[in-house]
Amino acid sequence: MATEPPKLPSSDPDAELRKALQEARAQLERAEQLLAQRNGTPAPPPGLRPKGLDELTRREREVMHAVCAEEGEIYDHIADDLHIARGTLNSHLAHVFKKLELHCRTSLVHVWMKWGVG
Repeated sequence: MATEPPKLPSSDPDAELRKALQEARAQLERAEQLLAQRNGTPAPPPGLRPKGLDELTRREREVMHAVCAEEGEIYDHIADDLHIARGTLNSHLAHVFKKLELHCRTSLVHVWMKWGVG
């Protein structure tokens, strides 16, 4: 019987990681439901994590971290620290807000603090 050749990494390791995280979270939600059922307690609602959190790119996470960690910091300074143009920073932030379905920096900071993104 022939053995399968080892899987080669895909061209997008972030995509593989996001998929693995989504699968792990689905298993965790199922385990929480089973545990709650066994203990006779209500299960936590599924999908507590913000929608789109796993879809953020590495750079979007870096931008989110920089913006949230540097409270009151001017975006021009944050862009300089990340070695990107202000327009690029704004573009990354727009993607983050869209993916997470957020509308203000306060909500962004809340997600960042609660879920440790960055």
